[in-house]
Amino acid sequence: MFKLIKKCRVCYDTNLSSVLNLGKQPPANSLQKKIIKQVCVPLTLLRCNNCFTLQLSATVKSSYLFSKYLWVTRTSDGIKKYRKYFVKKVKSYHSVNNRKLLEIASNDGFFLEEFRKNGFQILGIDPAKNIAKIANKKKIKTIPKFFNKKVAELIKNKFFSPNIIICRNVIPHVENIHDIISGISKILSKNGKAYIEFHYAENLNKKLHYDYIYHEHIFYFTYLTMKNVLNKHGLFPIDYFKSPISGGSIVLIVSKNELRESNNLKKLILLEKKKKINLRIYWKNFKKKCQMHKIILKKTLKNLARSNKIIAGYGASARSSTLLNYCKINNCHFKFIFDKSIIKNNLYTAGSNILIKKPANHMFRKVQVIFILAWNFKDEIVFFLKKMKFKGTIVTVLTRVKIEKC
Repeated sequence: MFKLIKKCRVCYDTNLSSVLNLGKQPPANSLQKKIIKQVCVPLTLLRCNNCFTLQLSATVKSSYLFSKYLWVTRTSDGIKKYRKYFVKKVKSYHSVNNRKLLEIASNDGFFLEEFRKNGFQILGIDPAKNIAKIANKKKIKTIPKFFNKKVAELIKNKFFSPNIIICRNVIPHVENIHDIISGISKILSKNGKAYIEFHYAENLNKKLHYDYIYHEHIFYFTYLTMKNVLNKHGLFPIDYFKSPISGGSIVLIVSKNELRESNNLKKLILLEKKKKINLRIYWKNFKKKCQMHKIILKKTLKNLARSNKIIAGYGASARSSTLLNYCKINNCHFKFIFDKSIIKNNLYTAGSNILIKKPANHMFRKVQVIFILAWNFKDEIVFFLKKMKFKGTIVTVLTRVKIEKC
């Protein structure tokens, strides 16, 4: 089911050092129909001391992680606003007459829908057969395969050579990163552009996003480390814009031509050097900060449980799985976890074995405390809780533990 690495996946150097050990955990999205003993995999963040790339020590088989997926893009209301912004950004770089777009890991076609409305010729590819099926039912052509160099050739011959490629939070998921980047380089038209979105590694330490570390996310990139990979395959970043996804991501705009870098991008390069993000010293106290957060969160939970209050969570996200298992919070602490996703309803969380329930009015009368686990959607969740007339205490788990009345 998994293997441990002995060398960097990017530069193949063997000089790796541990940044953070989150213990052994089951894969975050391995939700179960009943409580069973699950296979646990080491969840350790390493740093390559040669090329500086942050990556996990273990690789779980991609067929296990992605062949059937539980995250549907349109689950979040916040992403609907971002979709319009993203499409507008892409439109600004391409003439109306030539817009052939391929999205890698297109999920249920949520973003492709918007591009189609704006006159783009679209095609999606996604390895999750259950999700690809949903997209195809909506007449959004989606190939149910993993993207790589071989599949790129197939797309080029059977469909088209895109001048726009979108990779939203997919590159960090791929073990053989050179295969996917090489495929992008191979299929992208000469004057085309790729839009590569990834959670920005600085946020792990700066904002304490340790819950973003889970087995699906093999890599944690800075601008420099992502640039290193792209350059190996004849791809060059020319600009970037910020994304609110996952609590702080960036979207690199990449070309096959070595064009002048934008002033915006030059500022990011200088900022990374100034903050020493790619140096070992930047990650020195990350482990201690995570341990301290764990102590504070457990203490908060213990204090709230003393008065026999019924406690629930909100947001059975993959990142919540890391936090729950690292902090050893389970079904002894939470009655259940609310989540709007129909796919997750009545399943049990990985490792922590907490029942997931679809939120309904009558259920909010059963609990007095709700821990917001999907903290990156806090505003959206609080608005919903007020709409459901929840009258109790809410606890935001990150980026710091915060108790409020709803």
